[in-house]
Amino acid sequence: MSTAARRPITVVFCTVLAMLAMLVASIQPAHADVTTVSQDTYRTGWDQNEPGLAPAQVSSSDFGQQFSTAVDGQVYAQPVVVGNTVVVATETNHVYGLDPATGAIKWTNTYGAPWPASGVTKPGATWSCADLSPYIGITSTPVYDPASGYVYMTSKVDGGQYHEAPTWQMHAVDPATGAERAGFPVTIGGSPSNDPSLVFNPVDEGQRPGLLLQNGVVYAGFGSVCDHGNFRGYVAGVSTAGVQTALWASETGSTNNGGGIWNSGGGLVGDSSGHIMFVTGNGVAPPVGPGSSPPATMSESVISLRVNANGSLSTTDFFSPSDAAFLDQNDRDLGSGGVMALPDAYGTSLVSHLAVTEGKDGRIFLLNRDNLGGHSQGASGTDAVVQTLGPYHGCYCHPAFWGGGGGYVYYSSNGGPLQAFKLGADGSGNPALALVGQGAINFGYLTEGSPVVTSTGTSAGSAVVWVERAADMYGNGGTLLAYNGTPNPDGSLTLLWSGPIGIAPKFVTPATNNGRVYIGTRDGHLLAFGRPATSALTSSPVAIGNVNVGASGSGTMTVTATKALNVTGVTSAAPFAATVPTLPHAMAAGDTLSIPVTFSPTTAGTASGIVNIVTDVGTVGFSVTGTGVKPGLSAAPSSVTFTDQPTGVPNSSSVQFTNTGTTNETVTATTTPAAPFSVTGAPAAGTVIAPGGSFIESVTYSPTTAGSATDTLTVTSTSGTVTVPLSGSAVTGQGHLTVTPSTLAFGSVPVGTASPQLSFTITNDGNIPVTLNKAKAPVGVFSSPNAVAEGTVLGPDQSVSVPIVFTPSTAGAASDSYEITGNTGQGALYVQLTGTGLTTLPAPPTGWQANGSATQTAGAIQLTAATAGQAGSAFYGTAVATDGLTASFTAQQNGGTGGDGMTYALVDSTKSSANGVGVNGGGLGFSGLPGLAVVLSSTWSGQTGMGNFVGIAAGPGSGKDNLTYLAWAAVPTSLRTGTHPVTVSVAGGHVKVSVDGGQLLDYVPAIGVIPTNAYVGFTGSTGASTDVHAVSGITITPPAAKTGPQPLTPTPTAVAFGSATLGSTANQSVALANNGTAAETVTAVTSPSAPFGATLPTVGTTVPVGGTITVPVTFAPTLTGAQNSTFAVATTSGTVTVSLSGTGQPASAGGNLPGFTDASWHLNGVAANNAGVVSLTTDGMKSAKGSIVNSMAVSPLGLHAVFTEQISGTSATLGDGLTFSLLDASTNATSALGNNGSGLGASGLNAIVTGLCVFSNFGSSSAPVVGVATATSGTSTFTTLGRTTAIPALQGATHQVDVTVTTASHLVVLIDSTQVLDVAVTLPNKVLVAFTAGTGASTDTFAVSSPAISFTS
Repeated sequence: MSTAARRPITVVFCTVLAMLAMLVASIQPAHADVTTVSQDTYRTGWDQNEPGLAPAQVSSSDFGQQFSTAVDGQVYAQPVVVGNTVVVATETNHVYGLDPATGAIKWTNTYGAPWPASGVTKPGATWSCADLSPYIGITSTPVYDPASGYVYMTSKVDGGQYHEAPTWQMHAVDPATGAERAGFPVTIGGSPSNDPSLVFNPVDEGQRPGLLLQNGVVYAGFGSVCDHGNFRGYVAGVSTAGVQTALWASETGSTNNGGGIWNSGGGLVGDSSGHIMFVTGNGVAPPVGPGSSPPATMSESVISLRVNANGSLSTTDFFSPSDAAFLDQNDRDLGSGGVMALPDAYGTSLVSHLAVTEGKDGRIFLLNRDNLGGHSQGASGTDAVVQTLGPYHGCYCHPAFWGGGGGYVYYSSNGGPLQAFKLGADGSGNPALALVGQGAINFGYLTEGSPVVTSTGTSAGSAVVWVERAADMYGNGGTLLAYNGTPNPDGSLTLLWSGPIGIAPKFVTPATNNGRVYIGTRDGHLLAFGRPATSALTSSPVAIGNVNVGASGSGTMTVTATKALNVTGVTSAAPFAATVPTLPHAMAAGDTLSIPVTFSPTTAGTASGIVNIVTDVGTVGFSVTGTGVKPGLSAAPSSVTFTDQPTGVPNSSSVQFTNTGTTNETVTATTTPAAPFSVTGAPAAGTVIAPGGSFIESVTYSPTTAGSATDTLTVTSTSGTVTVPLSGSAVTGQGHLTVTPSTLAFGSVPVGTASPQLSFTITNDGNIPVTLNKAKAPVGVFSSPNAVAEGTVLGPDQSVSVPIVFTPSTAGAASDSYEITGNTGQGALYVQLTGTGLTTLPAPPTGWQANGSATQTAGAIQLTAATAGQAGSAFYGTAVATDGLTASFTAQQNGGTGGDGMTYALVDSTKSSANGVGVNGGGLGFSGLPGLAVVLSSTWSGQTGMGNFVGIAAGPGSGKDNLTYLAWAAVPTSLRTGTHPVTVSVAGGHVKVSVDGGQLLDYVPAIGVIPTNAYVGFTGSTGASTDVHAVSGITITPPAAKTGPQPLTPTPTAVAFGSATLGSTANQSVALANNGTAAETVTAVTSPSAPFGATLPTVGTTVPVGGTITVPVTFAPTLTGAQNSTFAVATTSGTVTVSLSGTGQPASAGGNLPGFTDASWHLNGVAANNAGVVSLTTDGMKSAKGSIVNSMAVSPLGLHAVFTEQISGTSATLGDGLTFSLLDASTNATSALGNNGSGLGASGLNAIVTGLCVFSNFGSSSAPVVGVATATSGTSTFTTLGRTTAIPALQGATHQVDVTVTTASHLVVLIDSTQVLDVAVTLPNKVLVAFTAGTGASTDTFAVSSPAISFTS
């Protein structure tokens, strides 16, 4: 579409704004105090009288930190400066008065106990809020009233036994002394005037927005505390005389809530018309209607209030985006960004009073303060606003403004850069913004502060934008950044300076005053940055003025020395150049030096630079500016690109066209692009653009189908045509979040200790990116060491894992949740967190019984002295349940000649007492006692084939000086050197043992080996050799007592079928046990979805106390790939859900692996191949290991292997065994070789092993034994799945072994054609076939030959 030339119309647009800016500069006030957040009640953040913070000053080498003063508590509130005092408030309700130049503390005071951010609200119930932790006190920025002479601030003050009765109080503090004004504090409360049925509840309310002082009343905005409870948005007014004058609610009606006012700490706006403006967040969105008829529910809204004659507040106008309900559902708070009113001088004749806001979704709304726009009042139900831009990255911030050059609006970004928007007008004279500058550094997610601006009025090149950036959402690596506020011609913003501040608060806003920048930190400091009071050189900025592009202009910079110095260098950067005088140049105090400066522009537009003068006392910089002029129009930006825009969702940008010449330009024609692009704001043909004048055209990309589009936007004027390329790419799809698991159950954890980390995973299984708009981590007993940040973007198929730790502070059950909301339309997703704090047993000697040679002291037990032939024990005198029992202690074995060892013992309370002591020597004081022991032995054991090991032994054993070992592992460090922390847990049939922080054993003894109830304690002994055996630091935590009815307990809690061939059926089972104290009746069941099946109990089935139901489950895949489902059984006391997973694998024609002479087989370790007979180890090789691995990755399903094994040797002692192993091909290579000895050359690898052993293994105390087990990387033991000793002798004989993996994931083993095992296994998708063997102290030759191995795929 084009426009033909018409009768000329002279329009100056931005020239008018520039004239108004000059007016603002002419009435610039003298330097004033910082009395409120963001400098003024319009919340512009513009400090107009800061020549000491000009770009050249900030770039000088002596600019930096002037002080850092420690305070008590986190500093979220912007400091205020009153006279010669900086007032700093903290989250612990401490307030300080500091010297503004030195940071010295003049006074400090406290204003009530702060409210804890987490804790117990009543017995058995907790809350937590990680947004402000550990305390909520003074969060919002105070305000100073010069009429009364007091600083006003709000504090949340703790109250009630369970912190259930806090109060919000308004304080009036003397900035000179910290004294509270008479009649204060005032407690805020009551019912809002627009709904007297509601009552303000301080528990649910937070007060983050900066306070507003207007006509003798201080107004405070309230929102939620981590979105907990039945919160609303409130505005309360308290007069400076100490009377609450107003309370107003954003959401009225008893069934409505939300609409909190938080604005990332930005202040309530008060404009010259007496309006009070702010933005609300999630809640109940307003219905469609005009702004002049405000409804009862106003979440996601910019709201304007008026003060009535009686002091109450009424709504006069509002704006809410047309998709407010979607914003509510997806936590896309409009209220995350504060509203800013632009100074009145910066409107146009069509819209004289402007405001701007941006929320989480990244759209920037330019609003008419006199007619905000209501809800869906534009054409076809769109937004009736002045302009919409974006969406960009989103904002957890409030903007800043500078009035130079016609006006700029600055935004920090959530995951994007600092942005500069130029204020102008479109072709019809409506105000408009255009993105004209961006910083090179991106902010992270939830790491951006809110910007402020310092300048020397509207003088060109004088503006500096100050903003904080952190390295992560916790505030680590906080840095204060200073950018030149004038964008460069290429659209970049120059970073002038940066400095570390420590741990930054969220949304922090700096304060500027008298040449200094003040900023508070999360780690409790106030920092000040600036230059020394006296600079070595002084000068005035040099303004060269207009210079034609391609030509040069000049000016002179005259500097004056304030002290004796030597000038050693002069530097500048293009397009400026300074003529360097003869160097060095000596100057006495008062001397002047003139330096010619040249400006040679290569592009049109205003440029600013710095001439740095290097001296022997430091480098000092001074500003220089110039404007390149060129006939015609320029476009900023020069092109517009939209990337990965979802179809059906518009995205808007804008282009500013500026007359860069010195004479009028007349628009003769414009062309606009075709769909999916559209343009508004183009000037009519004949429009005259004065020199320096501009207009803005808005460009919208509205794709309806996926794909790419390109077009152009052109404007032709007197001097030619400017063309702006447009491009866009669109995607069709839907993001979708899956959070797994939905519950993290930490079980029982001792009070005061931290649980192991559990994690949940957030996955975007859709096909377009998803933004996590809300990610509320708990704080308190549940916490995340690496929480996911709000604003994180997950691409298709991307995931993020979130760790959680449970650290109970009191005994009893605890619960919380982690809330996740994405922009997917799914609403809030929750991960439920549960755990139980357990009280530990008392430390010795309280309640403990020492026996034999054992003695006790406070908190410690010595089991033996360094004396031969001793045996000692110590047990707690009351039996405890073992399922869920945990213990940690420090073991010590030294001081003698080295023998024998000690145990952590669970003695069966039905068969023995707490005063038993077993056999000494190799019996370790445990042999002869019934139960189970975890052994720490420094002495060689013939059964284990090692010394210096940890083992698990069953009692009573032989009752002699030896033990019956079930499992064992070498301890990497010497048990006789120093002390060793040990942890042991017994749960769900597993016994897990860690030494020196590393888990060495995870063993499942046969049913009945672990006593149900036991006397817990320690035993130790010496034989012919001696040592002191002692334990200290003992923490033993019994499981929580089973009280009352409970849902059924599943074993296992999840079933993993592994891989199964299409058309086959894999079978497993789940036991559901009633561990409660009353019978449970099945009330409902939920079957899994195909291809899973479950034989569930019928409704009405009763499970007695201690009873069990067995649920057979099946997996019969018909499709390839990973699949999952669940089944659930509801009983009287609750529902148990069991997850099922498996992978369908296609059946296909396979093949055969070659014989051992083929090059595809690889030898490792001591293995040797002699014409197809592979000796994995050879007799006489102690502690040896060998393997042979085939390089072809094959499917394990349907695999069939037949081979000949031969075990021979001359030693009377046998050791240890060989395996046929299926190695996980995704984690193993042909060089795979595991541990020797009882590891059989396979432990430590990720594998399914079939082992043939001549020495006890796989949990059997006798040999020979065949076992099927899993081996896992990083562990030295096997997890036994099945074993048998009903086999022929292996040593000295040759046998044919037949191993089949069925399509239902069963492993079947035959020896000499007789089946000996049939075990269900969980298999990887692909395996490497291997044979391994290992020996320890005893040796044998383990050989295999004649392999016949077939596979299906």
